[in-house]
Amino acid sequence: MSRIYFHTLETDLELRGSERAYMGYIINQLAIAFLSPEINEERIKKLVAQDSYVLNYTGKEFVDTFSTWFKVSYNKEIGGCDTFSLALNTAYKFGNDQIKLMCRLHGQSEIHCWILPEHAHWLAGIIKVGLDIGLYRHDAGWEELMKFCETYNDNKLIVCSYSVCDQFPNSYAAVYDKRRNWDNLSGDEQWDAGEKFLVKNKGLQISPDNWDTFYYNDGKTVLDILKEEV
Repeated sequence: MSRIYFHTLETDLELRGSERAYMGYIINQLAIAFLSPEINEERIKKLVAQDSYVLNYTGKEFVDTFSTWFKVSYNKEIGGCDTFSLALNTAYKFGNDQIKLMCRLHGQSEIHCWILPEHAHWLAGIIKVGLDIGLYRHDAGWEELMKFCETYNDNKLIVCSYSVCDQFPNSYAAVYDKRRNWDNLSGDEQWDAGEKFLVKNKGLQISPDNWDTFYYNDGKTVLDILKEEV
């Protein structure tokens, strides 16, 4: 079964892969709710590719078909924007902190989003509320991650990975001496090389400093593209 990993130099924690699927479901459902295909059918039909099969449907059939298309679409666009980024931006902009964290993990765990050690306690607070309000599901790994972040006192980053992709650290997510074989580097050397690369990419940093201003690609939400069709 797949996992979202939270790596430190000494420890790996994990969330069940079903949580990643759940995050994607919630994020897509929020985007569809804001798109409101029940009342915006004609506007949406102007935004999708004019050879799309969703144009063949009307009324409830259109709502059901479009909603499925949006949720399972890969490399598809609506209003000139890819559906993945649109859904993430919509949920991120209009969601609470717990939804925001879901967006960051769903959108960036595969490419190693990361947290500074001094922000671990802040992250634990977000997770605690998520568990308290029932958005984060119990026995999925959230409790262990929260407790770990509450007491984390190392000076190394906390770095995410997704189990179906390369785990951190790896040679693709690191700056290292190419004259040396990656596999011959010690674990500490690999980690330090990975950190050196990651800290240059502030777009992957999960931080209170950019928490409310973060966005994917051009930052557009589904309301932005609907507004263009008024």
